Amino acid sequence: MKVHRKPARAHARSRLSKKQVAALVDKMGRRQEEILKGEESLRENRAELMKVGRLDLAKEFLFAPVLLQDLANFLWLDQALVSISNSAELAAPPAPATNFPKTFELDRAAIRFDSETIGNRAPEILQALHAKFRSDLRDRLKATHKRQSKAFDRTDELKEWAIQFSFLFPFEEWTCVFPIAALAKDFDFIRRINEAYEQKLWPRLDAENSLIVLAWHGFEIFGVAHKSPPLKRWSDQAACEFVNLMTDGKLKINAYQQRKSSLSYYSQNPKLVTYAEISQDGTHLSCQR
Repeated sequence: MKVHRKPARAHARSRLSKKQVAALVDKMGRRQEEILKGEESLRENRAELMKVGRLDLAKEFLFAPVLLQDLANFLWLDQALVSISNSAELAAPPAPATNFPKTFELDRAAIRFDSETIGNRAPEILQALHAKFRSDLRDRLKATHKRQSKAFDRTDELKEWAIQFSFLFPFEEWTCVFPIAALAKDFDFIRRINEAYEQKLWPRLDAENSLIVLAWHGFEIFGVAHKSPPLKRWSDQAACEFVNLMTDGKLKINAYQQRKSSLSYYSQNPKLVTYAEISQDGTHLSCQR
């Protein structure tokens, strides 16, 4: 559970035990999941009404989702922002070492993307995209504030996140929080949300980062999961060579490690691939434990 507050205030110490707090957080998480499912159901109902031209009825289903309302309350009404996430849903089960050969070869020409599998990886892709965006944004904001001798403000980061990831909500739902922004005279925020939708300014991952993300928890999407362990079980040097095989690139080990860090990825032991070498013609990757 993450809690962001502005400004910081003193609070009375909780008298609940750790077990009681954990149970409460779990209950809140389940409740939040129910709310999200309800919001999605109403969103589908609204879309159906819009398809048949019943905008008058669709308007009755228009609402500000809980996350957007909480965000607006934090940005412009000085209220605490509480978010609960279940990261376990994104965590893939560890792959047993015995499932993979000690030596194997990857043929670039034989690797194909599985369009059905990529849909199941959407949460992983979004999580990595969010981590990369936050890493870049924090570096940029810190540099800017340092030059301007200003303190780093959590509000700046959340506003940028909202704009860059505005596609997570239909535009009409954003309009539900525009009045609060307007009352706070934050017209720039409203303008930038509009521009993001008009110009489709969604964040993107480049080819190298995309490969890291898609292979990190397993090679199912490439059709070679039966012989290759997840990239998180590779040594950094070997994983770097896999990326170079697929991109015809010359990514260096330190650049690979920086990309991995910006995605909030951490390699796991035991390493199931410790060495990898690209063939002279650049078409194969020989791997070994």
